Amino acid sequence: MALKDVLGQDRPIEILKKSLRADRLSHAYLFVGEEGIGKAFTAINLAKALNCEKKGDFLEHGLYGDEEIDSCDNCSSCIEIDKGIHPDVLVIKPESDRKKEIDQKKEGNKKKESDEIKIEQIRMAQERFSLRALRGRRKVMIIDNAHTMNISSANALLKTLEEPTEGTIIILISSVPSLLPETILSRCQRIPFGLLRKEVIEGFLISRGLKKDEAYLAASLSDGRIGRALRREEVMTLEGRDNFLTLFNSVKEPFFNISPLTEGIAKGEEERLGEVFDWGEIWFRDIVVFKVTGNYDLLINQDKKKEIKDISERLSLNQLQDSFRVIYETAKFIKLRANKHLALDVMMIRLVETLVEN
Repeated sequence: MALKDVLGQDRPIEILKKSLRADRLSHAYLFVGEEGIGKAFTAINLAKALNCEKKGDFLEHGLYGDEEIDSCDNCSSCIEIDKGIHPDVLVIKPESDRKKEIDQKKEGNKKKESDEIKIEQIRMAQERFSLRALRGRRKVMIIDNAHTMNISSANALLKTLEEPTEGTIIILISSVPSLLPETILSRCQRIPFGLLRKEVIEGFLISRGLKKDEAYLAASLSDGRIGRALRREEVMTLEGRDNFLTLFNSVKEPFFNISPLTEGIAKGEEERLGEVFDWGEIWFRDIVVFKVTGNYDLLINQDKKKEIKDISERLSLNQLQDSFRVIYETAKFIKLRANKHLALDVMMIRLVETLVEN
């Protein structure tokens, strides 16, 4: 992959390529925008373009001309940067993020990883970047989720931003830049990244071999975030929708027993439980949208048109909005480590009160 493979971010890529061509790169950038839209992907591929063994000479001697400003993606430098083992490119992120990449919560692993970027990580990076580049032309420090730096980490980084080492480029990535100190913000060139159009994401997923209906579903659920669409491709299943609809349809039964239904779902993996809530929000979203517009084309659950239409005619907007709120609040409580089984039971009781008794 290279800069040309960044989806739907034409303006940021244009800015970076223009700076590359003119050899007028800032010593520090701040890539801002929602999670999962290509900020980190762009940062990695900028590092590759800067240190590419095959095309780097064009950059070093200003010889690009009409040559594409990008990496070759297949030299040893590009490959090492992709693998995270290039000596002149360093990616810093919270311990918890690194842990997720290495070990997706192996059963029995109870160790709590920090959600912060610690001062030790910044100091290690400063020591490493105090030396000249070992192999590449530029040393590139990428700080992902930069807003998770604690005060000590941010203060330590500030010294590097104030007195940058020659040939070093620092790229901060954040979806919440307001959490960064003004002293950091003022020393970085800010480059905003936007959400992607659904059609762009859908086309990309189809190119990866996903069926058209599956790609449409993942793109519709992504909220313009390619990273979320890729995760949906892996974990968002119709089983989650079936689990939610089992709960939802049981509300209509006059004497249903709550606990056996919720107990089975509560015992499932946390990721799968979250999927049930995601589907619940999507389900009520579709019903509300159809009730207001009467347009089937706006539905995510395209295979449930009749059921959605029937429910939209039976329930009022207030009932639908209250139901959505119940599901949203329950998901929030569970994220705060509430008892999952009890939270699901309470959710079902509140749904009965909202949908049946009103």
